Amino acid sequence: APGKLALLAGEAGADTAKLAECSKSDDIVNQVTRDVEDGITLGVESTPTLYINGRKMEGVQTPPVFNQIIERMLANP
Repeated sequence: APGKLALLAGEAGADTAKLAECSKSDDIVNQVTRDVEDGITLGVESTPTLYINGRKMEGVQTPPVFNQIIERMLANP
């Protein structure tokens, strides 16, 4: 619901005026729609979801976790 999104955005400290402006833009709405469709196609089920060299990572990760994964990938290309 747009009202709930605005409330949550405000609580998170987002610029709610800018959010309202963007939500009225066809270009922005179309871009978000494409992003959602891409996520569905890729099997994304939660945010954040990242892909590193094709490896799916769900949830918030710490810098040491990223470093460990990247180092492992560099060692075993």
